[in-house]
Amino acid sequence: MSRKFNIKKRFVSVLVALLMVLTIVPTTTAHAATYIGDQGYAKAKLNVYKKVDGDVYGTIYKNEGFTILNYLSNNWIHVEYSTSSGAKRGYVKRTSSNVKVEQTSFVATVTKDSSLYYGNSTSKYQKSGTVYDGEVVTVLDTSLSGWAFIEYNTNKGRKRGYMSSYESKLDFDENVLAAGLPIEDADKDHTVSGYKDVYSGPSTQYPVIGSVSDESVDYYEFSDGVLYIKYKVDGTTKLKSGYIFD
Repeated sequence: MSRKFNIKKRFVSVLVALLMVLTIVPTTTAHAATYIGDQGYAKAKLNVYKKVDGDVYGTIYKNEGFTILNYLSNNWIHVEYSTSSGAKRGYVKRTSSNVKVEQTSFVATVTKDSSLYYGNSTSKYQKSGTVYDGEVVTVLDTSLSGWAFIEYNTNKGRKRGYMSSYESKLDFDENVLAAGLPIEDADKDHTVSGYKDVYSGPSTQYPVIGSVSDESVDYYEFSDGVLYIKYKVDGTTKLKSGYIFD
């Protein structure tokens, strides 16, 4: 009887100790910070501040893309942008004349190292880059087939690419509408006259990722004078995509 009581007492003591440890030591959950932001574009040169109403910290140039992490009071926005030494964060005073917002976009955190491609096929399109666990990206478009068109920071500027199975590789807090991908609309024939650089994004502030010269490409018009194209890479069977300016 005494032995049974001791065993029961010991079990209760262990259980109480375990509950105390769980109460005192907080559980750690791998969950990214919450960002309720969008893809942004600078309509004019922007000063970036260390803090709200603080000292000037950096610059985002006209027509450059950047990530709006969150919207703050009094028209301040928390941003992330590309520099030659990597992504940096700061604060921008937003007005209707200095910032354009891509309203259909959203911000996400990468949860798994992932390859990106120039289109929505790993076999038809060349690899365009890699994003890494913990990186923050903007998602521009998604498809029902699980592809996402994203923009991300590099030390050479902002780049774009397509990610497969994005819902298993990104953490985000937005309701996503699968509106379709620009690569799926690049189906009109266009003959490029002369030599043109191909840019990663819709302005010359984005990095050059290739070129086309006196050749036929498929395109759709992103805006006046800006064509989003897909074209065959010389010497390969692979395709690339990007932006040219007519």
